Amino acid sequence: ILALCQAQHRAFFDHSFWFGTRETMYAKGAPPDCTVGEPREAQRAADLYPRAPLFHQQTEGAPREATVVQQGDLGDCFLIGAMNAMAHRGVPSAQSRALLQRLFVFQERTYGVYGVMLCKGGRWEWVVLDDWVAVRTAEGGARAPPVPQYARVGPPEELWPLLLEKAVAKVHGCWDTIDGGRLEEALEDFTGGWVETYDLRKPAPSGHPPPLPGTPRGVRTFVELQAAVADPNCVVSCEVSPMGIPGSLPGLSGYSRDCGYPITGTRVGADGQEYVQILDTWRPLLSGQPSSSAGGATLRGMRSQWVSWKTFRTAFPVLTVARVPPPSWTCFRFTGTFGAEDPRPETTFVVEVPRQGVSSPRGTARVVVCLSQADPKMSPEHSIRKSSGYFKIRLAVASLSGIPPTYDDLSHMTLERVGAVDRARRRTIVCELDLPPGFFSIVPKADDGSGASFALHVYAPSTAEIRMQRFADKLDSPFRTPPAFGTMPHEKLGFSSERALEVALRNAWDFEDRSSSGMLSSKEAATALQTMVATAPAMTATFQGQWERFSGRQPGYEISHAQFEALIQATLGELLLSEDGAP
Repeated sequence: ILALCQAQHRAFFDHSFWFGTRETMYAKGAPPDCTVGEPREAQRAADLYPRAPLFHQQTEGAPREATVVQQGDLGDCFLIGAMNAMAHRGVPSAQSRALLQRLFVFQERTYGVYGVMLCKGGRWEWVVLDDWVAVRTAEGGARAPPVPQYARVGPPEELWPLLLEKAVAKVHGCWDTIDGGRLEEALEDFTGGWVETYDLRKPAPSGHPPPLPGTPRGVRTFVELQAAVADPNCVVSCEVSPMGIPGSLPGLSGYSRDCGYPITGTRVGADGQEYVQILDTWRPLLSGQPSSSAGGATLRGMRSQWVSWKTFRTAFPVLTVARVPPPSWTCFRFTGTFGAEDPRPETTFVVEVPRQGVSSPRGTARVVVCLSQADPKMSPEHSIRKSSGYFKIRLAVASLSGIPPTYDDLSHMTLERVGAVDRARRRTIVCELDLPPGFFSIVPKADDGSGASFALHVYAPSTAEIRMQRFADKLDSPFRTPPAFGTMPHEKLGFSSERALEVALRNAWDFEDRSSSGMLSSKEAATALQTMVATAPAMTATFQGQWERFSGRQPGYEISHAQFEALIQATLGELLLSEDGAP
């Protein structure tokens, strides 16, 4: 696409997703209550905001230069809330938007070519789009400059909100599809992790164990919220009580129900009082003008307000927490279809937690099980995208006395249920467990969902060395285990141990992953590979030996292009040959 634009000397124009076509705006099947504003004009984002970057650079210790996204002529407040939660997190400035920035896998401002990735069904979908956005005349008459018709950006202006909203609309078929939705699903699409919602007014479920150090499980206490807000792999948002804010809290007037508010910090005062910081990103939209700085600092017209933990639990009791598995974790992914006769061998999975992989103080390994059903918003039929709901899905995890020889033996070898999520009409359900060494079964089910597809993800620290397999596969074969650093030939690369190889790999990764996003582009991964290979002791020693042969150890020796080819071939040939001389 970029090469064609450069050859034709014109910006990219995506004919498949243009505001002037019905299928792009309101596909057949749009309900009568559609709130998508009719687009009248369009303009390139680069022309609308000629000085605005995709993202402002964040400098540690300096005030954050981050736009606040505002809702436009579209009922996607759930999406706007998720964007603001991703953009304004309570972690150091350099890390605050790493999870958001990694979504943009390609950008070329001159020709308006952008690539965005979104997680759908447990897989990352890449969306290619142009930078044309619908605009309308701003308040102040015809002479006022145009403003975006949908997602709008407050000073300082950035382009990412306009493009990310468009990418979400495109991946779901049309703009009307995102006219209404759920905050947790938008965060799941943005993070690719697991998302849970907590109601601080309700007690923790029975048997709810305390979190392991450094990896908080639930968020029901101030300490747990503090850990989640400070975690670079977490995104935290809160919502007003469905009953509204009590009149006894006049200092919190103006906050709206059904809107997500980012939590940007926590602290403990000198008197021991616990406080939570909330960024009011909706006030300009609700009141028509920027809020005052009463009760907190301002962020370009937005009020950042500190409230006590007691007040917070009363006024903002609904928490949504998205967690991204750290880069060091392992992920197993299985897909399948629910059946009327479930459980079946095709929908039963066996997990082994080896004893050598358990290193926590309680003698358990952290395992997170996520079950997702197909998203109706991804259907090719718009009537299904807008009207279909979710099946009730459930999940059960039980301990086993060993590996059952046959499926009929499974029930006899089941000891007890160790975790479950019962009948939830949600896109994704999550079960977080601390499992001791042993064997366990995982069984997903759906009520009246026969034939519906599902995706099962199981996350665990790579140090746990867990193994997992579908029961329908041969369980007497080695369990499916993702590749680990230890399976690489560290001796052939000249490293003294697997640990030394792991450290070298991590250093090469960290050098390219400067934003700590946990993701590398193709170019960055290639550079990391070059760094890794160039620093391998065997590579440097082999190259030096071959150079001495070519140069005869003459100082200042130089080689031609043909000699360079021969040198590289000789170096790689010596390095890649096995001990018996076979390649």
